[in-house]
Amino acid sequence: MTEVPVSSAATPPREFQLRDGRRVLVRHIRPDDQDRLRVGLHHLSAASCYHRFYAMVSDLSAEQLRYLTDVDQVNHLAWIALDPALPGEPAIGVARCIRLPEKPLTAEVAVTVLDAYQGRALGSLLLGVLS
Repeated sequence: MTEVPVSSAATPPREFQLRDGRRVLVRHIRPDDQDRLRVGLHHLSAASCYHRFYAMVSDLSAEQLRYLTDVDQVNHLAWIALDPALPGEPAIGVARCIRLPEKPLTAEVAVTVLDAYQGRALGSLLLGVLS
């Protein structure tokens, strides 16, 4: 069975309202989000960073950024949440699932939310969009 990747351009950003009333935009992640991920990493606390990567990560390599942003939306799904109230619409959260090649009916799931946005139900929102 051949699967056709979903075009990120075909799915426009969706606007949601968080528990505290703040608006967020959620859309498929794209290769041009690499800087957003790089900057976002530096806004994670050490604990949040460790919970996401299971290691202390101070920066992401070009290869890691490419892997995290150049996804096919079939075997590697990824959604990014942006804050439209701030200049440049910075990334405030990401949810992804990656199908395991050896178990095609199983995927690993990860949700990351910047510390400043935790406790507002953004993680639950992203997990719902991902599912």
